Amino acid sequence: MSDLRIPEPWEYKGHLPDDFNGEVLSICDIAWSGWEADFGALLVRWPDGKKELISLGETGMVPGRTEDILADRIIAYGLLVRQTEALCRQLI
Repeated sequence: MSDLRIPEPWEYKGHLPDDFNGEVLSICDIAWSGWEADFGALLVRWPDGKKELISLGETGMVPGRTEDILADRIIAYGLLVRQTEALCRQLI
């Protein structure tokens, strides 16, 4: 079972090119500590079979390829989990 989900059309409407005729495969949320502008990454497949990640709701504050942004977020998520676990262990 996958942790990814198929997004509803309202979640990506306006973020894909008007001429997009590919298939929307899945979505994951991207969380930012302290930001109100959380957004997602959409995985699509174009008619030629090529897959692409597309950022949803990007504020323009974070430049770069979606793949690079996700790699940075994974590092940040790991740090957040470790910090949270360390804080909880201090209760023991």
